[in-house]
Amino acid sequence: MASDVKWIKITTDIFDDEKVLMIESMPSSDSIIVIWFKLLVLAGKQNNSGVFIMNNRIAYTDEMLASIFRRDIGLVRLALHTFEQFGMIEIVDDVITIPNWGKHQTLDSYEKKKERDRIYQAKRRANQKLLIEKSSDTSSDGHADQSLPVAVSEEERESDIDISSSLRSEDIGADAPTEQMLSAEVPKEPKIPKAAKTAKKEAARFVPPTLEEVTAYASSRQSRVDPRRFYEYFSTPDAQGRTWRDSKGNPVRNWKQKFLTWEKYGSGGQGGGAWSGAPAAGGSGKPQQSWTELAAQMDAEEGQA
Repeated sequence: MASDVKWIKITTDIFDDEKVLMIESMPSSDSIIVIWFKLLVLAGKQNNSGVFIMNNRIAYTDEMLASIFRRDIGLVRLALHTFEQFGMIEIVDDVITIPNWGKHQTLDSYEKKKERDRIYQAKRRANQKLLIEKSSDTSSDGHADQSLPVAVSEEERESDIDISSSLRSEDIGADAPTEQMLSAEVPKEPKIPKAAKTAKKEAARFVPPTLEEVTAYASSRQSRVDPRRFYEYFSTPDAQGRTWRDSKGNPVRNWKQKFLTWEKYGSGGQGGGAWSGAPAAGGSGKPQQSWTELAAQMDAEEGQA
């Protein structure tokens, strides 16, 4: 038998029920209704799903109920007979039961809540004991830390959550650091110029071509540029060991664009004539340009394009 409860549920329209109305039309109706309420209260105290058994061994008899209810035995027997006729009780193997007790009294939820609380408190006590044992092992003075958490009920924990969530920013106190103060204390990382970021990303995306790819591209365009000379010029490391750089040391972003610039100089541009693998002099009789001078001139024109 489970522990007794302190309440039972009674609907406010109980006296509009047909069974109660029928009982009220009978002799001694008030006494019978009082016995019904006493029976409900006893079932709540027993909290045994509406089964009237004392100490899980002895079934309640009409004489026992008459003594407990302090009513005449004949009146109790009349009430029990009436309740049985109306289906308010059932007598199974000489045991009085209320068949719809669990449905209408909903004491199962109460027992489940008590069981949840019991399990929660047991876990809290076990965790607290474990923390105390660990603290005793590590403490130099052999005393447990007095700031260990203590077990709290679900109501207290929910109350703490409600209180914490209801705090407003002005209730924290004037000494609390503001958002501006916190942001000022955190050092900001130096900003990288947008142009530098863009160049870095583009350089990271660049994939140097192979000699075969340059040769195939020159062939597809029927270009007069020497693909090997083009490839060796950009793939040869500079003083810093870097490859595929223009005359200013900037990374090449589009090798095909560079190829078109070379093609311009080798096919009737300022270089004049066919690209023979070395920079040619112009038709104006000027001295022949060096590779460095010609590359710088091509890069300058490419930047203005």
